[in-house]
Amino acid sequence: MKKLFIICFLIAIVTPSICFSQNPMSKEEQVVAMYSMNKELIKSQKYSFLASWVISGKNRAEVDQNANTIKINESLISGTLTTINTDKTTLDLKGSLQNYNVIFNDASQQITITFSVGGYNAQIDIKPNGNSFLELTNNNEEKLTYRGGVKRTL
Repeated sequence: MKKLFIICFLIAIVTPSICFSQNPMSKEEQVVAMYSMNKELIKSQKYSFLASWVISGKNRAEVDQNANTIKINESLISGTLTTINTDKTTLDLKGSLQNYNVIFNDASQQITITFSVGGYNAQIDIKPNGNSFLELTNNNEEKLTYRGGVKRTL
């Protein structure tokens, strides 16, 4: 009985050190992994941008991601975004993408996507940490910026 107690005691002491001895990914490794994942996602051209904040000039507001999502499926876009403008509280983006272009900057691990839809020119910047920014500019030079992220569309 005494031997069983000693064996159990040794196992209890050794187990935590074995579990915690694995090195977690360094911050640099996490950034490289995030960039690689986002790069493959954007190459698929089947992804969504989920906005969590809208910014217009000096004003900004937190928005519901479920209601502020645009989906890009190859050459088509669809979705609705909330605006801060009191005259037009939502913005519907639907139709085909024009002038779709992607720049992968491997050195800075940033991705820039530009396209036009309807009367808007759009640019999505995906930062190394995964944060994404969508900037919409219309013909009247009004600019809206959305902060959020990208995810795979099923």
